[in-house]
Amino acid sequence: MAAPIHKPISWEVLKKADLSDTSYELAAAYQKELDNKIEEQTKSDQKMEKWPEKCQQIYDAIRLDSNITIAKLELLLGTGHTTVKKMLTEMQNEGFIRHIGPDKGGYWKVLK
Repeated sequence: MAAPIHKPISWEVLKKADLSDTSYELAAAYQKELDNKIEEQTKSDQKMEKWPEKCQQIYDAIRLDSNITIAKLELLLGTGHTTVKKMLTEMQNEGFIRHIGPDKGGYWKVLK
């Protein structure tokens, strides 16, 4: 029979632990911490899965209307201003699009 594998207890859990705690209580606290981290990572992964689709929608909208505004993109995507700005910045940094001219009155250019 193989020896059980013990996961190390995180420093945060150890700092909060009372020396009178049983190993079961420490293990339960550690498991809860792991579950929270996994849940946060899952939410992050789900969010990233949505970005490519929304970025493609932005790309297509800009190809159809180079004068499209962020407000119109918000309505099109059903997201907020900050989300649209982040996606536009990411797409510009990756070289897919470029904004030409001033913020008011400029236009978008598709590069790739």
